[in-house]
Amino acid sequence: MDVFRMKQSDFKSIPLLTNTEQIVFDSLVILPSSKIHDSGWRIMEFVIVRQNEPLFKISGNVDVLNIDGIGGYGSEGIPRTSPIEGWKIDCLPCGLLRLYNNKQLMVQGYPVSDYEVFYA
Repeated sequence: MDVFRMKQSDFKSIPLLTNTEQIVFDSLVILPSSKIHDSGWRIMEFVIVRQNEPLFKISGNVDVLNIDGIGGYGSEGIPRTSPIEGWKIDCLPCGLLRLYNNKQLMVQGYPVSDYEVFYA
């Protein structure tokens, strides 16, 4: 099913993936939940999308999505000196937000509080 034709309720039936290592994808759809993190911020779930097709949902106790790693320092912990990599957020017709880049993406982290998203 194409994410541009999906309703918000369609995203709830996407299978949950527990191991996100080595998953390369094109975009993430952000799913707000009704749960509140210990920090007071709302918990999010994410749908991994490749070529506009939803693959899996990733979930946990995540209230923060770190773009290009925590602090924006990339996967090596070293500040990047290259130009911005073209991160974009748009809003799907169903009202959910989609995060994408000019390149393929990958997610790292244990879903306790933070996920880190990088370009692959």
